[in-house]
Amino acid sequence: MKPNVLLVLCLSFLGWLTVGQASAALNVIEVRKNLTDLPSRKLPEAEQLATQQLLEQTLAFLETVERNEQAQQQLQQQLLDAPKQISEAQQALQKLLSMPQDDPAKRLAQASVSELESLLSERNQQLRALQKDLGEANSLIVTAQTRPERAQAEISNNQNRIQEINALLKNAKEGSKVFSSEKTDTLTAELLSLESKNNLRRAELAGNSVLQELGSNRRDLLLTKVGLQEQEILALQSLLNEKRQADSEKTVAELSLEVSKAGSDSLLLRESGLNLKLSDYLLTITERRNQLTQRNLLVRQQLDTVLQGSLLLAKILYQQKQSLPQLSFDRTLADQIADTRLYQFELRQLRDTVSRPEEYVQNALKDAPPGDEQIALRSSLLDLVRSRAELLDRLNRDNP
Repeated sequence: MKPNVLLVLCLSFLGWLTVGQASAALNVIEVRKNLTDLPSRKLPEAEQLATQQLLEQTLAFLETVERNEQAQQQLQQQLLDAPKQISEAQQALQKLLSMPQDDPAKRLAQASVSELESLLSERNQQLRALQKDLGEANSLIVTAQTRPERAQAEISNNQNRIQEINALLKNAKEGSKVFSSEKTDTLTAELLSLESKNNLRRAELAGNSVLQELGSNRRDLLLTKVGLQEQEILALQSLLNEKRQADSEKTVAELSLEVSKAGSDSLLLRESGLNLKLSDYLLTITERRNQLTQRNLLVRQQLDTVLQGSLLLAKILYQQKQSLPQLSFDRTLADQIADTRLYQFELRQLRDTVSRPEEYVQNALKDAPPGDEQIALRSSLLDLVRSRAELLDRLNRDNP
């Protein structure tokens, strides 16, 4: 066991012993009972109110003592576990760094768009969990780095108040009036609260280097995990973009062929042309979505890089703000958003018209003469309308 861990355990034991001996005559259960029984004492109203306030203050101080003792026990356990956790973090980091780099693009080359979307969503959830853990590790380091100054100031202030309380208890008077037993208990409980807080702060100071080492090793491991996860997400997103692009280009090619097959029939040309127009728009928004997604990932990585170095954020926030990367914004984005919303409205109307393909075709052919040509035309139109419905579904998914 490391010497500073052993020192913390000794300080914890001595602290609990001191506070425990002093609080033998005071406990939360007894004070709560006194509060409950207060009305039965039939005190004058003003005296009852003053006594009630003193009992409530005493109870609050004693509850603080309990919380401080629980925190000290948790600290003791954390310090006992720390050496093992430090070693495990170091071993995990070495193992991670020695592993060969995997290429998701090769491994998932045959995956479908829906499979890649599902996998990408899963990886993003994992990344958020890692970033949360990284934030906690950074917080542990920041707390350890700023603890000495804060703890010493708090201990000093508490010691001044402890001296004041000891003087009050020694005198046991307020002017010419002797302290009531409730007043004495309140002061004693406050004294216990301050002493338990000082014991906790001294134990934290004694184990501070261990806590900082634990936070640093956790951070190193998590930074590596986050970096690898972001690389995989970037590779997955690139692969997904490529597949979406290929699917959209394939759709455009297929519908261009349909237009060429329509011949001179004006109805087929009109319906095929509308499908081709929609497929062109699908290709456009696929390209735009891919570009925005890539830019979003790059910006997020830039911000992560800056913020990961901001351990003493409270002291250097201004400097970090100045060093943030200068991001360029697309000034046409507002117009693009407005155009997209208008087009979405038009697409919804168009989806409504093809939601019942048979009815749509019947209405389109109402003026066509009956016969074999109409039957063939009906079949071709139904295929076009069903293709349009699929196109509109894809547009709805890719242009939310």
